[in-house]
Amino acid sequence: MENNIILKNIKLNKFTTCRTGGVAKYFTQIDNVDDLVNVLNLTKKEGLKVFVLGGGSNILINDTGFDGLVIKVLNKRLKIQKLDNGYFEINAGAGWNLNNLITKLQDESISCIEDLFGIPGTIGGSVRGNCGVGYFEIKDVVNNVYNIDWLKFNEYNFEIKKYNQNECGFGYRESIFKRKANVIWEVNLIGRQMDSSIIKEKVKNTMDKRLKSQPYEFPNFGSTFKNVKLEEFDPKIWNEENLLVVNSQNVKQVPAGWLIDQCGLKGFSINGAKISEKHANFIINFDKAKSLDIFNLISFVKEKVLEKFGVYLELEVQLIGF
Repeated sequence: MENNIILKNIKLNKFTTCRTGGVAKYFTQIDNVDDLVNVLNLTKKEGLKVFVLGGGSNILINDTGFDGLVIKVLNKRLKIQKLDNGYFEINAGAGWNLNNLITKLQDESISCIEDLFGIPGTIGGSVRGNCGVGYFEIKDVVNNVYNIDWLKFNEYNFEIKKYNQNECGFGYRESIFKRKANVIWEVNLIGRQMDSSIIKEKVKNTMDKRLKSQPYEFPNFGSTFKNVKLEEFDPKIWNEENLLVVNSQNVKQVPAGWLIDQCGLKGFSINGAKISEKHANFIINFDKAKSLDIFNLISFVKEKVLEKFGVYLELEVQLIGF
């Protein structure tokens, strides 16, 4: 596969927040549409598998690597337009790091996604997985998403399609973009005017809470499992009296971390992978873990939770090559 921006045999562990993953046969980082069109044409001609990499969080790549092309989107275009009544329209390239974008908007006195500060990843990846924190999900501020469907792509019908909020199929840690082959290129958000000092204080408080409750001192991919809806439990055995129930987006859920903790698994490890003592829904790479170690730990946790509570834990993490 010949292209001056495509690299061969690149180690992916340095691009993932859990610091595991094998070698990509081909790898490219793209910050403009022309290069993206060129690369997608090549992959279609050569029949290559394609994987789009955002900030490298919420992903576990097999130690055997990826036998295709990994595209890392670096698009950091940013356009801010003031609307009526103190609101703003924000067009942000999918490659923006969440924290960096939040800081930039804070400097512009714009409140939008600061509730997500401290969560690793890019704005594109956050939209793909409808990133959220209980009372807030990114869908709440998404206006449009500009996306390329590469299965329908060719040089004659190239199109960046605009999806409005209703067309994105947002759900709990879900969107239509998780269920189709695509490249999210740009995101259109709605923010509102707010004093930058208020936003800064909110960000500080959010980060202070995260540092106390989440294992930032070790590589990890963020939350491992989705919370479980209360309705999935057998009501004859488990109910609101003997479960920890939270209300998220008006849905009663039981936190996955609480379920794992109740199984006595905090601190349990397989080789270099461990269930965090700080937060049981985080798996940390504390000692040169392999992706297989983490995968085996995930499987063990699911088995133990099913055995005790009779419910299946669903992954937030995307598995590549397993």
